[in-house]
Amino acid sequence: MDPGLGRSPKDRLGLAVQLCTLPWLGFVPDDVASAPMAAVARLAEHLQIPVGEPRLCGERKQARTGHLREVMRYLNWKPAKTLELKELDEFLLARATEHDSPSLLFRLACEHLASSRVVRPGLVKLLERVAAARARPGGRRTSGCGIC
Repeated sequence: MDPGLGRSPKDRLGLAVQLCTLPWLGFVPDDVASAPMAAVARLAEHLQIPVGEPRLCGERKQARTGHLREVMRYLNWKPAKTLELKELDEFLLARATEHDSPSLLFRLACEHLASSRVVRPGLVKLLERVAAARARPGGRRTSGCGIC
C-alpha cells in the first residue's frame, strides 16, 4: 500500500524524503526539513508536486513519528529493541576481536543494522555499544589508554 495515497502534496513529499532517507542513512533525522533542497526538488519533480508547495510534512512531532512508523512498515524496517540490540552487541563483540578501530566498528555496526533493516539507535547509544564491545574481555581492547 502506498503510504502517500490520499495525502496532501506536502505530506507526500515529506514521506518521500523519509522513504529515501531510511534505507540510505539507516535512520531518519529529526529535522527532515533540513534535507538538501536539490534532493527535495528532485523528489517533488518526480511526484509532480509544484516547487512552490511547502517543503515537508510533519511540523508536529506526533505527525513525524506517525509518518516514520508508516515508512518503517512500508519498507519492512523495525525499531532497535532489546532483541535487536542484543544481536548488535554480539555482532560488535565478534568484530572487536578482529578490529581495534572504533570508527570501523561503528561503520560495521551501521551496516549490520541496515542489512537487518533495523533503524539505527541514536549516535551516543551506538557509540556506547561500540566502546562496550571493545572493553569486554572477549574484545580486543581491555584498557582505556588508547595505545594498548
